[in-house]
Amino acid sequence: MAFAPEEVENGAGLATAIVYAKPASVDPVADAVAHLTRRGRTRFAAEITASQEAHLLRAVEYAEGLARDRIMGIPRNLDQGLLMPRQYIVVNGLLLPETEVPLLWLYAVWEAAELSASGQPLGHVVEDKVNVTKETTGRALTTEWSGAGATKARRYPWIYRLLTPFLREAGEVQRG
Repeated sequence: MAFAPEEVENGAGLATAIVYAKPASVDPVADAVAHLTRRGRTRFAAEITASQEAHLLRAVEYAEGLARDRIMGIPRNLDQGLLMPRQYIVVNGLLLPETEVPLLWLYAVWEAAELSASGQPLGHVVEDKVNVTKETTGRALTTEWSGAGATKARRYPWIYRLLTPFLREAGEVQRG
């Protein structure tokens, strides 16, 4: 099963979009596979198409969850299904086109899809936090809580850094 064209956001601001693709593309799986294999990442590419689509959907939810409260600009269309594309995003003094999803945003989603395909958890809600210990392993910061209802959560700072050009500073008010 492939994503239907009306489910693929490539810059139109579709109300029914659930996944991102490059401009003028309608195959988000092929876009992600091409990007990740160029970077030597193979787990996502090795999955069957249905699994790849599920990983992409998880990755979109993860990226949008990281950015939702602080994203710059306004939606291109008021009824669009995803956070991007947006109007009035300025990065390094340049106004980004509102007719496409920025590549850094796509890279963040695709990297999160690779993590999902590798079995890494994307976004956990932690309740009953007690006795916090933090440990950095490679690129992932692992935070452990012990006690009733203890869980393990991971943050992926390089994915967040890919999204930061599109985010307002904490407490910054958007005018317009």
